[in-house]
Amino acid sequence: MQDRRNFLKMSAIAALTTAVSAQANADNPTPPSLGAVSSAATEAGGLKLAIGNDVLRVQPLSPHMLRLDLLADGKSDPHTPVLDPKAVFPGDPAAKVDTTGDVIRMVTSGFALHISRNPCRLTILDSHGHVLLQQTATESLHVDPKDQAQTGFSFRRNSHAKFYGIRNSACWSKNILPVLRDGAGVANDTYKVEASVEGGGGAPFTWTTDGYGILVDSDGGYFHIGANDIGFYYGDPKADNYGRNYFRPNSLTVFIFVGSPYDIFQGLALASGKMPLFPKWAYGFTNSQWGTNQELLRGYLETYRALDIPIDNFTLDFDWKDWGASHYGEFRWNPVKYSQALYTPDNPDALINWTRELECKITGIMKPRIIISTVKGKIAPMTTQGATAKKLDIYLPGEKPFADYFSHLMSLDVDFYKPICRQWYWHATWTHQCMQHGIVGFWNDEADYGNMGNFEFLHMQQALYDGQRQDRPRNRVWSINRNFYLGSQRYAYATWSGDINTGFEVMRLQTLAMINTINLGQMRWAQDTGGFNGHPTPECYTRWFQFTAVCPTLRTHCTLGERRQPWVFGDQACETVKQAIRQRYSWFFYVYALEHAACTQTGVGIVRPLTFDYPKDPNVAAITDQWMFGPSMMAAPVVEKMGSGKDESTTRRLYLPPGDWIDYFRGDRLIGGKWIHYQLNQDSWMDWPLFIRNGAIIPAADPVKAIHTAKPEMIYLDIYPAAQQSQGEFYDDDGDSYDYQHGQFHRQAITAQSHHDGADVHLAANTGAYSSTVKHFVLRVHGHAAGTVMVNGQALKAVENRYALSHAAGGWHTDVDVIGPVTLIKIPAGQKVTVHLRGTQSIRKEMEILDSQDASIFGPTPPTVPLKTSNPMYSDTHLFGPSPSLRPAIMTNHTGYTAGGFIAGFASMGTGASYYLRRHAAGRYRVVFRVANADLNTIKTMNVYVNGIMAGELSIPSTASWDTWQNIAMYLPLAAGNNTIMLRCDDNNTGKINLDSVSVPYKPLM
Repeated sequence: MQDRRNFLKMSAIAALTTAVSAQANADNPTPPSLGAVSSAATEAGGLKLAIGNDVLRVQPLSPHMLRLDLLADGKSDPHTPVLDPKAVFPGDPAAKVDTTGDVIRMVTSGFALHISRNPCRLTILDSHGHVLLQQTATESLHVDPKDQAQTGFSFRRNSHAKFYGIRNSACWSKNILPVLRDGAGVANDTYKVEASVEGGGGAPFTWTTDGYGILVDSDGGYFHIGANDIGFYYGDPKADNYGRNYFRPNSLTVFIFVGSPYDIFQGLALASGKMPLFPKWAYGFTNSQWGTNQELLRGYLETYRALDIPIDNFTLDFDWKDWGASHYGEFRWNPVKYSQALYTPDNPDALINWTRELECKITGIMKPRIIISTVKGKIAPMTTQGATAKKLDIYLPGEKPFADYFSHLMSLDVDFYKPICRQWYWHATWTHQCMQHGIVGFWNDEADYGNMGNFEFLHMQQALYDGQRQDRPRNRVWSINRNFYLGSQRYAYATWSGDINTGFEVMRLQTLAMINTINLGQMRWAQDTGGFNGHPTPECYTRWFQFTAVCPTLRTHCTLGERRQPWVFGDQACETVKQAIRQRYSWFFYVYALEHAACTQTGVGIVRPLTFDYPKDPNVAAITDQWMFGPSMMAAPVVEKMGSGKDESTTRRLYLPPGDWIDYFRGDRLIGGKWIHYQLNQDSWMDWPLFIRNGAIIPAADPVKAIHTAKPEMIYLDIYPAAQQSQGEFYDDDGDSYDYQHGQFHRQAITAQSHHDGADVHLAANTGAYSSTVKHFVLRVHGHAAGTVMVNGQALKAVENRYALSHAAGGWHTDVDVIGPVTLIKIPAGQKVTVHLRGTQSIRKEMEILDSQDASIFGPTPPTVPLKTSNPMYSDTHLFGPSPSLRPAIMTNHTGYTAGGFIAGFASMGTGASYYLRRHAAGRYRVVFRVANADLNTIKTMNVYVNGIMAGELSIPSTASWDTWQNIAMYLPLAAGNNTIMLRCDDNNTGKINLDSVSVPYKPLM
C-alpha cells in the first residue's frame, strides 16, 4: 500500500508539472502605463507623488535602501509575512530631495533616484552615476485591484547583469535550477516564486552582481528576466497549484537595495527580519535518527562519548511520541519506548538527567497533522484533540481524512495560518510537557505538501517560536524545517533539503541546493549527510561529512532501518569523519562570532557564495561547489568519487579567486586568479581542500565533546598577517539566553598587519558586559618567527615551549607548523592590547612532538545489545553502551613524561589514542613512539593505523619500570595534508602500555 509520504510526493509532482505548464502558457504582462505626476511633496524624508487617483510613496530607508509603495486610489493593504512588522530602518538624514524640476531627484551616498514627471518613470543609479534600472516608454509600475495578475513592475537593465535568488528546486525535482537566473531552461524567461516542497525555497527577491537587489512584498508571483529587462507580476492565483493566502489587491511594495552583495543582504535582513541567535548547542553536531528507543539513544550517546566523537544534539523522529496511541499522543513522550522521559526530574534515571550527564541535547520531530481517531480506518470516535480541532475550525480547508503512513490511523492537517490554531498547537505542546521532560527544540516536517501555501512552515514554526518565547523566555529557540519562504528566518528557522538519496551525484547537487538557498536570504541550511535513502559507500559517507563540516549546519539523518553513525562505516570512514567533526568544533568561536554578526548586523551567515566576495569576477558566477566559509576561508570539498574509472579523477579542479591563499592542510602559499588541479591522495580520504585567505584572523579552540558544556579558559587566535590591515573578532555569551540582545556578551575587535620587520596585532577592549570563561588568548602569528615581542610597550618574556606557555600567565615562544614559522603569544582576554613582533629568529625543528594533550583518547564498545521491544520495526544490532571507565586516561603517577602527563589504560580491546597532524608532502615518515612497558620479559603490542588504514603492529619490549621510557620507531605512509595516526588495542594485541608522545618528522624520508 502506498504510504502518505509517497502519495503526497506524487501529488506535488503533478501540481508542479501543472504549474510549469501554466507558467509556460502565461505571457509576461506589460503593465499599463502610469500617467503624469500631478503633485510631488516631501514626506518624512521621502516623497509622496500623486499620479491620477494613485499615490506613489518613495522612502530612502538607508543610504543603500529604497522603498516604493504604489497605492491604487491611495489604499494600502496589510503586508505579507515576508516583511518584518517590527523592522526599524536607519534612514538617511543626509539624503537630498529636489522636486522643483521636470525630473524629481533623490540622492543618497549609495544611490540616486530620478523620476520623470510626465509620464511617471523611474531611473535608479549607483553612487558613481551608473544607470542600474530604468523605465522607458514600455516599463512602469502598476496596480490593478480588479485584475491582480497585472500588478507588478518592469525595468530596463544592463544586459551583462547576472541574477540570483527567486527560488530553489525541490530535492527530487527532475529540472534542478542552476544558480544563475538567466532564463535558461524556463519558459518565457520567467521564474515562479514559491516555497515548494522537500528542500525547496522561494523568495520574492532577486539580486545581481551588477550592484542591486529587488524585493517585493508578495505571496508568490513571477519574475521575468529577459535579455535586457527585468519585471515582476503577481500572476493569476487560479493558475497556481501552490496555494496563496495573502493578497494585496490595492498595493505594490518594492524594496531596491543598491551596493555590494553585503549591502544587499544587509538591507534584505532589515526589511524581512534578522535571524535570532541559536543556542550554542545548535552549532555542534546533530545526529538525527528514525527508529530508536531510550536504550538505543543512550547507547548511541555513550558510544559517541567512548569514541571521543563530539556531539551536541540528538534529534528523534516519530519514536519519541505516543503517536496515535493515545489522545494528544502527538504531543506526548512515548511511555513504552521512552518511559524514562516521564520520570520526575528528581529521579537520577530520568532521561532529562542522563542526557544532561552525557552532555547532549534532545530535539524531536513535529508534524502538521493530528490523529482524529485511534480506531484504524475510522474517523470516529474522535480523539480529544480531533474534536477540539473540529470545534475550533482549524483543519486545513478542503482536506479529507487520510491514513497516516506511520500509525495507519486517520488524520487531518491543521491550518497554521489561523492564529487560533497556532495558539492551540503550542498549548497542546506545552501542557503535555514534552519540553519540561527533555525536548529542547523541534524538527518540523511535512508542512509542505498539498495546498498548504508558501507560509505554512513559517506559521507552524511561528506557533512554536512564539510559545517558547512566552513560556521559556530564558531559552533560545531552535528549529529545522523542510522548505523556506522569506520571512521564516525571523522564527529561529533552519532549512534542510529534504529526503534526498545517497550517492556522489546527489551530494554534488546539494552544493547547488545550499548556494541557491543562501541566495534567497536563508543563511541556515542543512542536509541529511550521507543521504536519507539508501546506504552510502564509506567513501561517499566520508566525503559528505567533510562537505557538511563547512556548511551552516552539521547534521546527519537517514530513513528507517539505516544508520549514519561514523562507526557503522568502518575504521577509515570513522577516523576521517571524526577528524572533520573535531575540526569544525575547533572553529566554533569563529562560526559563533560570524553568526552573532549575521543576527545583529550583517544578515550574512557563515557560508557565502563566491559571488559575495568576488562579484566582478566572471569565473565565480556559476560556481556552487566552492564557497567562502566566513571571510577567512574558502572551502572546496571533494564531492566526486576518487579513482581512475569513468567519471572519476585523482584531482580536484577548483578556482582560486584573486589574492594570496594558503593551503590550510598542506601549507603551500598560492597566488589566486586561476584554476588549479588539486592532487588528491590515492589511499586516503583525508584530503579536504581548504584555503586560508591571507590576512585571516580565525579564533580557534581545542576540540571538546560538546560545545554547550565547554568552559574554555584559553583559546587561540590564528593570525595570518598581510601587508594590508585585516580585521577579525572574538565573541562569546552565555549560549542559551537572549541577554546578548541587551549587551550581555564578550566582544573584541582584532586587527593585524604585517611589516617588513615584523607584524602588529591590536585587540580592542571587550565592549560587552558578559564575563566569558575565556581568560587568555594565545596568538598564533603565522609566517613570523619573532626575535622580540612587545605587549603594550613592554617586552614580554620568552618561554621554552608551548606547554610552558599554556601554564604561564603570559609569554611567548617561536615554533613551526606545516605553513612555516609561527610565533605564539599569550595575553589576557578582554583587555585592550597592542602586540608588536619584531626581528626574525632562525628556526630549525626536525620533529613535531605530539604529547598526551594532543591526543583524542577513546575506549571500547561492549558486545551488541539488542533493542528491548517486541516491535520488529525497532530492531537494532549495532554496537552501543560502552563503559566510560574502560577508556584510557592521562596520568601523572610516573616520572619522565614529556608534558602534562602520559596516557595509560590500554587494557581492553578497543582502547586507543589518535593524533592529528598536517604535512606538506606525502611519503614515508620515521615516526617515533615514546612508550613504557613494565611487565618483565613480556612484549606488548598495539596496532597502528594511518588515516584509518592498518599500517602495522607496534611491538614494545619490557622496560622493567613504568618510570623508564623507550623510543620505538616505525615507518608510516603519511599523505600530503591532513593525517591521523591511531594506536589501538585490537583483539590480536596485548595492550597494557603507557604512551607518552608521538614524534613525527616534518619531512619524509628521501
